[in-house]
Amino acid sequence: MNKQDAITLRNQRTSASILLGRMIIAALLLFSISSKGLVYAHQKQLYTIGNNKYLFAAGFLNEPVYLTNPGVDFYMYTPDPKDPVNIDSNLTTPVEELQDSLTQSSVHKFSI
Repeated sequence: MNKQDAITLRNQRTSASILLGRMIIAALLLFSISSKGLVYAHQKQLYTIGNNKYLFAAGFLNEPVYLTNPGVDFYMYTPDPKDPVNIDSNLTTPVEELQDSLTQSSVHKFSI
């Protein structure tokens, strides 16, 4: 291999590395833009009531709250004893029929 062939080969490898780097950056940007719906923005809190543990999750239905008609999303679970704050655990079960025993009120105070 002569000197010119070595330079050409090195330039090809450099171009391929740059192209690969740009493709990785583009893929990461695309993933970050497309995965916004996967974010769980609700607040979670574990409470002990009597001898039982309950996991509560609450948040707004619409964001940003000051531009939309806000609604409240509320869930109550009996948690997995091994992973009590994991809502996605197979042993975490929702508490049923809360709609008849809970009320929601909110105060909106916005200044522009």
